[in-house]
Amino acid sequence: MKMRISSGLSPRRLYGLIGYPIAHSLSPRLFAESQLAQEGSSYQLFPMESLDDLLDLLRAYRPSGLNVTSPYKEQILQVLPNIELSPEVLALGAANVLALTYTEGYACRIKAKAYNTDVFGFLEGLRPLLLGHERTALILGTGGAARAAHYALTSLGIRAVFASRCLNKVEHAYFVQEKAEVYAYEELSCLLPNIDIVVQATPLGRVSQLAPPLDYSLLPAGVLGYELNYGLGNSPFMLEILKRGGRVTDGLSMLNGQAQASYRIWGSLM
Repeated sequence: MKMRISSGLSPRRLYGLIGYPIAHSLSPRLFAESQLAQEGSSYQLFPMESLDDLLDLLRAYRPSGLNVTSPYKEQILQVLPNIELSPEVLALGAANVLALTYTEGYACRIKAKAYNTDVFGFLEGLRPLLLGHERTALILGTGGAARAAHYALTSLGIRAVFASRCLNKVEHAYFVQEKAEVYAYEELSCLLPNIDIVVQATPLGRVSQLAPPLDYSLLPAGVLGYELNYGLGNSPFMLEILKRGGRVTDGLSMLNGQAQASYRIWGSLM
């Protein structure tokens, strides 16, 4: 299904979010509290079931910047013809922030620079919860957010391993470059008793009322569960961690950290 594009003159400084679905997003509320909003900029949701119409949308609305969320953090890098990648994007192969400029005239050319603020946002949510003894983390999922979590955890000196239900699909260059450890869920039994942090980076909980298929009884009491989704209350994953006497947090702090970092990027380019 193609997105219908209808626009008159775009606001002088428009920012927004692309992804699907995004009706639940708190991004407009966060932006409304930013310095950019106070200076007259606006923010709009652009729900897109595919990126087929992205270039038409950009030419019609001419946003100065976009946040990018699931499922397009990787695809966005293949769609824009003139795109510069930040070091984090080069490492992770995923972007969640775009800064955009345009040439005037009918043949409008779009120039983009892609950034990844997931690492910063992840650490903003994690650091206040660290007790200082954490040595090993388990990341559930292998997508862009999962790779950002791995990048962040290893920067703290914490060993981080991935769990995937589809090992044959784990082909991203990041796993080779970082010599990442990736396990099937069935192989985790011997690791779980020594896990200090579990990061839930799959869509489960957001798209279904299921927790990832771990043997949670093997996790140590006091384990920290970091649910990267937000707005779910205690997700099925978080409830399983709480049963073990663990501590939990969701992705709201990460979202806020990501957002603040994107505002700083956009503000520095004005």
